[in-house]
Amino acid sequence: MASIEKRGDSYRVTVSAGYDASGRKLRQSATFKPDRLTATGRTKAESVIEKEVQTFAAQFEHDVKAGALSVGGSMRFSELVDCYLEQYAALELEKGTADGYRAILEKRLLPAWGHTRIKELAQKHLDLQAYFNRLALPDRDGRALSPATIKRYMAVLSSVLSWAVNMRLIPSNPMEHVRAPRESYKEPKPKSFTIEELKRFMEALDLPQTATYKAHKRTAQSGTVYSVQEYRESRKLPEQFKLFFTLAVFSGCRRGELIALDWPDLDFDTCTISISKSVSKTSHGVIVKKTKTASGVRIINMPPSVMQQASFCLRRNMYYVVACRCRPG
Repeated sequence: MASIEKRGDSYRVTVSAGYDASGRKLRQSATFKPDRLTATGRTKAESVIEKEVQTFAAQFEHDVKAGALSVGGSMRFSELVDCYLEQYAALELEKGTADGYRAILEKRLLPAWGHTRIKELAQKHLDLQAYFNRLALPDRDGRALSPATIKRYMAVLSSVLSWAVNMRLIPSNPMEHVRAPRESYKEPKPKSFTIEELKRFMEALDLPQTATYKAHKRTAQSGTVYSVQEYRESRKLPEQFKLFFTLAVFSGCRRGELIALDWPDLDFDTCTISISKSVSKTSHGVIVKKTKTASGVRIINMPPSVMQQASFCLRRNMYYVVACRCRPG
């Protein structure tokens, strides 16, 4: 039942709309200011005004409970984002994806729209279109966001507003009417190695890498500080790094998939590697997760020479572990 409170010449109508996920009671309010005069200029009777107020209250209550009016329309976009990240992104999205969404929201979208009430944002189709069009223009330094980056921002904003629609906070998602700015150029597609380039790359893995270290100061265990002159040092690429690049070349796997490989994932009898997980860096550290899609779980055939290199690396790794365990002290 709607409650009615008289405030001077107007009436405030409040309707209960259930409870949110935390058990807090939700309410939706509206103000009704009746005309005190009739069409002929005569003063209306109080009973007539009372009837108009009751009619407005009944219609308002019907609209709220039917979902025609959003119970969270007065919520600001910044408040909506907090709810979205806590109640949806943290539960439904991969940790790395949720962190990426949060970064985009905090860096770009909240400064622009955080203060706006979502019931107003739901009507700002033209303003949203103009905002994303501006992102495609060069800034003072002559740099502009790439089309892919702008589409990423649009997807994040659309996800937040779609969730608001599902939660019946707004009637529709205004991003459904916003189009990405036209691409002025096409991003080059990734190119693969030619046979000659692949050969040079593999040969380069065996070449010594020379690094130059600038003069600096160091502290000995005794606490004495001493100076080190500039010097150069040549080192060969460690075997595990060589194996990583070799697997990348011959498997075509993603970096996170290769980093997640364990020795049991390599089958030396059948010359195959099994991909079933991936490593991702998040705000809470490095985590191991499932592949992005079910089709990402796969077995890849590898050349025998690559598996021989992996076997050599495994033997050296096992020798190192045993030597460390047997070392006195």
